[in-house]
Amino acid sequence: MIDTSFDAGNALLTATGHGKITHADYQDHLIPAMDLAVQSVGEVKLRYIFADDYEGLSSPAALDDARLGVAHLKDFRRIGVVADQARIRNVVSPFTIFMPAEVRTFAFADLAMAEAWIREA
Repeated sequence: MIDTSFDAGNALLTATGHGKITHADYQDHLIPAMDLAVQSVGEVKLRYIFADDYEGLSSPAALDDARLGVAHLKDFRRIGVVADQARIRNVVSPFTIFMPAEVRTFAFADLAMAEAWIREA
């Protein structure tokens, strides 16, 4: 499941992933939220939080994630990924060189630093 919230005043879209994330989660929640955020404010700061109960992406959801990134490649101002699972931070890090936006990963212990970093842009 993906929960989303959008703070237009800060151009900040927050997505929180729980359990096993599916194609329907992207189609019904994250993609429409991203499209609406971009239509509302242009460049968006994305804070993606992987909750402790996160179990992974289904294969179709992984493709949706890649498509979302490509479709909105120039619509991101910053992307902050917050996860205690080292595997998530390790998967994200190599892709940062392909992103025109700044991308950083944070552990939950660094949540205050993540919050300050994502909002400063």
